Amino acid sequence: MNNQSMIMAMTAQTSIHAGAGQALSVIDLPIQREGHTQHPVVFGSSLKGALRYHASQILTNNEDKEVLSAVFGPDTQGADSNAHAGACMISDARLLLLPVRSLNGYFKWVTCPALIRRFLKDCDRAGLSIDTFSLPEITLDQVAVNDSKQKTLFLEEFALTIVNGSELEQISKVINQVIGVELPQLREQLAIVNDDMFTYLSQNSTPVNAHIALDENKTVVKRALWYEETLPPETIMYSLIMCTPSRRINIELTAADVARILTDKIIPAHNRYLQVGGNETVGMGWFAIRFTNSSQTA
Repeated sequence: MNNQSMIMAMTAQTSIHAGAGQALSVIDLPIQREGHTQHPVVFGSSLKGALRYHASQILTNNEDKEVLSAVFGPDTQGADSNAHAGACMISDARLLLLPVRSLNGYFKWVTCPALIRRFLKDCDRAGLSIDTFSLPEITLDQVAVNDSKQKTLFLEEFALTIVNGSELEQISKVINQVIGVELPQLREQLAIVNDDMFTYLSQNSTPVNAHIALDENKTVVKRALWYEETLPPETIMYSLIMCTPSRRINIELTAADVARILTDKIIPAHNRYLQVGGNETVGMGWFAIRFTNSSQTA
């Protein structure tokens, strides 16, 4: 079977709330997180649902609805004689760069060796041809950045010792190649911390906002206070998308056709934005999208 794979880069333009659906400690509405690392994530089912809904607003005539069913699978409550799998397999949206406030400047895009290694494996699964590089060895109280003029970098409440970040130049180029982040900005703001430090930052530096409800008199309803967690704007995630030939009877689409429907019709070059998660009516959930396949990195 001739499959087509690509990386869908996702850069948050607004706050993002892809909810976990259950309360966590004092946070009533936490975001989705990986079970083993507790890193923020957008589960593949949520991302596929957002893509399908977005596609349903574009593919509106009867012929297009058949194509929609072939790409994402039938919209049914249960299996029937016409049930089939969709031709588009969408992974979780994984975290790559987390914006963290810093006293040293604007903010830092923070990542860690574990996330970069996983990113490289996903790029390999997508068939992308990218340059290899070594990763810096960092202890818990250290950080690797491009700026060697300073001795200390402040991230949230931590003062981290800056170490030689010679590898960051090549890492920045690869991220730029796949994700599309502006290279000068990435060079200046990229910071690599220890895996354990990143886990702490990813759990404790995401915004948590208080919300209230008002009655008809515009006064606060009693006991109507809740706390909602979000991912901040500028968060950078990515998803691995694999396309197969159509499995729907009487709809003949190759894997390349399915990929083109996604990149040219559903999220075209002139409007590459996707709303994911809750609170759409207050402007939340918007990602800027970029697709990268093997032909673009060869």
